[in-house]
Amino acid sequence: MPRAEFRVRERDLAGRIGELRLKRGIIETPYLFPVIDLSRQELPVSEIREIGFNAVITNAYLLYKRGFSQALRDVLGSGVIAMTDSGAYQLMEYGSIDIDNETIIEYQKRIDSDIAVILDYPTGDSLDRAFAEKTVEITLSRAKDSLPKLDFENRAWVLPIQGGVHLDLLDKSAELSASLDYDIYALGSPTVMMESYNYEVVADMLVTVKNKLPYLKPLHLFGGGHPMLIPFAVALGADLFDSASYMLFARDNRYMTEKGTKRLEDLDYLPCSCPVCSRFTAKELMEMEQKERTRLLAKHNLYIVMSVLRKTKQAIVEGRLWELLEEFSRGHPSLYSLLTYISKRHYLYIENRTPSLPMRPSSVFAFGEESLSNPYIYRSRKFLLERYAPPPSRKELVLRPRLSLTITDEAVPDKEEVHLVYYDHIMSVPVDVARLYPEGHVVVPKAFLYEEELYMKAIRNAVEYALRKKMFYQKITLEVCYEWLGASLKALREYQFFNIKPVMCLNRVES
Repeated sequence: MPRAEFRVRERDLAGRIGELRLKRGIIETPYLFPVIDLSRQELPVSEIREIGFNAVITNAYLLYKRGFSQALRDVLGSGVIAMTDSGAYQLMEYGSIDIDNETIIEYQKRIDSDIAVILDYPTGDSLDRAFAEKTVEITLSRAKDSLPKLDFENRAWVLPIQGGVHLDLLDKSAELSASLDYDIYALGSPTVMMESYNYEVVADMLVTVKNKLPYLKPLHLFGGGHPMLIPFAVALGADLFDSASYMLFARDNRYMTEKGTKRLEDLDYLPCSCPVCSRFTAKELMEMEQKERTRLLAKHNLYIVMSVLRKTKQAIVEGRLWELLEEFSRGHPSLYSLLTYISKRHYLYIENRTPSLPMRPSSVFAFGEESLSNPYIYRSRKFLLERYAPPPSRKELVLRPRLSLTITDEAVPDKEEVHLVYYDHIMSVPVDVARLYPEGHVVVPKAFLYEEELYMKAIRNAVEYALRKKMFYQKITLEVCYEWLGASLKALREYQFFNIKPVMCLNRVES
């Protein structure tokens, strides 16, 4: 059997849909490994499989301590891919564990894990520079020493990358790790930051690591399993996740949604249509015995995780992953902060990894300020302002407020010498590019017609286009909404080359 192989099928932003081909099966990424505990698993693996998960992860160190000696496939059943962690989480939690790297490697071979992890030394969220350097040094030393002992022909081996919040150490660790040619790389130590909603730090860590890893190697984000974070982590380049939160939350009567977590006792209605929520009410779940309630809540939580994974994949296929981030950012203040941070701090990283065209181009939805960082909109604006030249026969520019959702819904002028450009609070688009992607496929809300601040942004877009292109025209007419005439004239006082023409906007929209 050749080594594990990762193939990328489709991509958008820094996210991708891929196939991780293993000895005993294929995992389609993005994918989350549900964490299972063979000694206490209220939700059977068979039911996890029914939801759509064909791979799980369990803790090899805990199995070793409990004397487990069977092949995992004999316990989990055929068709279930088994990943095992090495016990580094326990090392981070308790400071030490009574096992060494060589022992845990051989043990994972013995129980025949499909994906196995060497024993790294987690940095955690430590701000201690000396300690962080120590964790990087020990982990890399173990990674090098382990290579002769790893049976890559039988299973995929994972190398966690340490350094934590010390991004220069993380960068160095990722670069050196990449030279060791493991099958999968993992971002170690982000769990504490995620639990405290410090997602911006996690974003910095992901970008730092991805910049140094080979393209055809998947990246696992340890502990990144809450559905609210998954689309953002995927957009930044994470391929694999794991989480026990679906079960831990269920044991505490916590009910996952796509954009947060609620307590079951606080719900009058279940905002979900999964098989669990379609069959039971919140009251009925609360009245059940705890074990059964935990099983059903865990099942619901995994349905939510699977739903978000599928939404994320479909967004990648359609080239709408940024739009999905905008949607999710309205679900929790921490996610709005994260999207703003990504658009300011990591925009070039995202833009450089976004394909020229989506696999299945469709309309591009634009809403507000965050939409300007959508790579497809950003590139379109840049092209129209910097590289586009209007048809030479059209010597009169008419800038007209867009009153329809799309350019293709607007009327084309009869005069051949007129060059019509529609403007709004997102961009200015000439009518002659209405059939190009994405210029003519950006769907913009008409909100700028009703709010002065947005309308002034639209005016600034029109002025910017006119200033960039005025050398091509003999005459420039700017149509402004009569309803905002006073504000428009005030904003345009310094621009003497415009012919200002008031037009009725709101009546036309409402009719």
